[in-house]
Amino acid sequence: MKLPPYVIRRGKVLQYVRRIPGDVAHAFPVIRIQRTLATVNVSEAYAAAGRITTELDAQFAGIRRERGFTIGVIHVDSWTWPDWEQLADWFKATLVEDDLKSLIMGRRGRALAAGAAQTVDLQAEHPDALDLSQHDHRLKEMTVGEYAAERVAFVQSVVRRLGIPISQANPYFARFMAAALAAEIGFLDIALRYRMGQKVGYCHPDTIAGPWKAAIADKAEQQVAKIVGPANVSHRAVGKSLNDCRAAYAAERIRANKPATLKQLNDMDITIGRFQSHSGIKDVGLVQRSHIIAFRDQLYDGGDYATASVNKRTGYITTLVKTAANKGWIDQAIRGDIRLTVPEGEDAREPYSTDDLALIFGHPMFTERKITSGTAAASLGVLPFWLPLISCLHGMISSEILQLGPDTVRIHPDTDIWCFAVTTSGGRHIKTEARRRWMPIRHEMIDLGLLDLVKEAEAQGWKTLWQPVEAKHGDIDAVSQQVSAFWADFARKDLKITDPQKTLYSFRHSFKDAIGALGASDDEKKQLLGHAETGATKGYGTKKAPRPVDIKRLDEIVQAVSWPFLAGL
Repeated sequence: MKLPPYVIRRGKVLQYVRRIPGDVAHAFPVIRIQRTLATVNVSEAYAAAGRITTELDAQFAGIRRERGFTIGVIHVDSWTWPDWEQLADWFKATLVEDDLKSLIMGRRGRALAAGAAQTVDLQAEHPDALDLSQHDHRLKEMTVGEYAAERVAFVQSVVRRLGIPISQANPYFARFMAAALAAEIGFLDIALRYRMGQKVGYCHPDTIAGPWKAAIADKAEQQVAKIVGPANVSHRAVGKSLNDCRAAYAAERIRANKPATLKQLNDMDITIGRFQSHSGIKDVGLVQRSHIIAFRDQLYDGGDYATASVNKRTGYITTLVKTAANKGWIDQAIRGDIRLTVPEGEDAREPYSTDDLALIFGHPMFTERKITSGTAAASLGVLPFWLPLISCLHGMISSEILQLGPDTVRIHPDTDIWCFAVTTSGGRHIKTEARRRWMPIRHEMIDLGLLDLVKEAEAQGWKTLWQPVEAKHGDIDAVSQQVSAFWADFARKDLKITDPQKTLYSFRHSFKDAIGALGASDDEKKQLLGHAETGATKGYGTKKAPRPVDIKRLDEIVQAVSWPFLAGL
């Protein structure tokens, strides 16, 4: 499950670690905040981390206000005099609070102990007392006009923390500066009495209820809304279901010439059903972020899906909501990242080792082409033999192999090199345009009867080489799932290969390692594996057809790989 922001795992226990921003670092004796959350449960960590983050954000915001950093300028055009009076009260309270903070930081522990003497030597303990007294006397002799001319910049430096401008064009300017003068004199009285050891009462600036509070809150909500969407968005039924969104999504993909696969649409249908059952919501207008998060957590906690699968299914729901927003059915899509962080290594795939390959292709299913009747493999025809073999020797994935047909096994133009043509012709689908390529065929494949397989498919009038695909009317996704399920069971039970990171896809990794060991360049690997070009060069050259390659060089690489197990087939 994805860890909350600023949360890391130390051993088994989760901890909150957050570096202090540079603009407020002066106020802290450390460079980062680190607290144990005293739990190994990620759900509990979310709640604890949320509380700590809220506390720290408020603390950082207060420090920024003290230094004159604000989240924006507050408009005061509609303010009346009582609002400015409250600002003067806030100004006085802030001066007192700032002064007390500076004094407290310099006090020694013995002065705070119970029963400590309250006698104060002003000259020794508070050398600034005389300056404050003289300043007080001077302010009391000033006119408001003189104060405004001399101290307006100082007053502005303080109220800027709230984002409030002080302008002489303001009709309340004179009255506010008079109130500010009185406030500063009042502050000096408190400051001097405090230094003499007298108890003083004052209001904390946060207790002053001024119109700036609502303005600051609104600006903060706007910032949050950029990330997670506005909190006050009304949710109402719009008469469009998630199934309507699914139909609109499928239509949009067709218009973009990137049609969704049947498997993807089936997965969406299943996910919609589960989401509706869990949330009780069918109308897309009623779907909220909290519903999707709860659905995500239910999928993960149920243990039925790996993290990546949970992300894919929650992604279906957010995509459908986004489709509704694009269609104008609702006003707001779901904002903010809802995905879980995939644990390191969970979605990784390891190549089959040389010993693994010897074990796999030394099995009678390959050496004698024996497939026990009545097993899951029996319904797959010759696929259990050919699909792993083609994948290992050529680095092709299952969906590419399952779409091979009589028209895709042919000699490359202007050469005598037999190739698999990975193509989109005939309604075939591939993951990306880069996957369109010519893949040289190992010579041993011809000896093993590949061309006989092609002739049989031609005689049957099949679009593909595989009877199970034809029986399912070309449903590649269904057959791919069937093959994957068979292989997982076969590898675990018959071959005793139990590493979860070794799957059918591992053959592709084995192929990549093998051609890399021969010294194939990165570009040659990309051409053979169907990986996209990167950098500036990807924007140039062929787009609609397989990119030009040196097919003879690619054939040399494919033929040169040493596969010891081939001798036993």
